[in-house]
Amino acid sequence: MSADILREAAALMRSRAGSVEAAAVPTPWRALPRLDSENFGWVVASGVVDADYDNTVAVCSFDFEGGTSQHIASWHPAVALAVADWLEDIADRAYSRVDFRQPNSFDFAAAITVATAYLGADS
Repeated sequence: MSADILREAAALMRSRAGSVEAAAVPTPWRALPRLDSENFGWVVASGVVDADYDNTVAVCSFDFEGGTSQHIASWHPAVALAVADWLEDIADRAYSRVDFRQPNSFDFAAAITVATAYLGADS
């Protein structure tokens, strides 16, 4: 059932986001150019980054323009949890009509696209 795909993706998002939150990496995150001259690229950080990179979430070496780092920073756990909530809401409402065989929301197709892309399937 298609709603199961939505729930599967939401559960995986929650699991991954929860493991990051459990590691006490506060959000939101931001992307910053690497502070030292020996390395190229950007870092994704939470809070203030010091010389020891104590608050570094990810290091993106050779990310010259910062696009990868910006993307990672924008998909912090709070965002993933919000998307998981949306997918579960669509799954819960998808078959609420009398004709339960057809989804009743235009959001359903978009949610399926997001869920299958997240799970690594063709959308």
